[in-house]
Amino acid sequence: MKRLLLSLTGAILVMFLAGWIFFSVADSKKLQWVASICYWVVMWPSLVFDRVFPPQYLDDFSRSSTTTIESGLATLLFDVVLYSLLIYGILWYHRRRTMRERPDSPSQPQVNSR
Repeated sequence: MKRLLLSLTGAILVMFLAGWIFFSVADSKKLQWVASICYWVVMWPSLVFDRVFPPQYLDDFSRSSTTTIESGLATLLFDVVLYSLLIYGILWYHRRRTMRERPDSPSQPQVNSR
């Protein structure tokens, strides 16, 4: 249960930090590549969900490339689930590896039999 909560918290933290870094360096010309990486960390599922939830155009003159609310929510939900699974897998692997390095049980005291 602890691992699950840590993975959910970590996924939300990853998305929050990526958004914060994106908005912090978006105006900088030197750090535009950092902003681009942070943008794609959060928004890459929108490439799929924009096709699943296409925008509804009001008329032929207002063709914009903005995402719909459904596509944005699906992207955020997918990000949280995917990053939670990745962090859960890392925590599980780390726990499994540390358990293998430890002895299974403390050594049994030797009983002197005479």
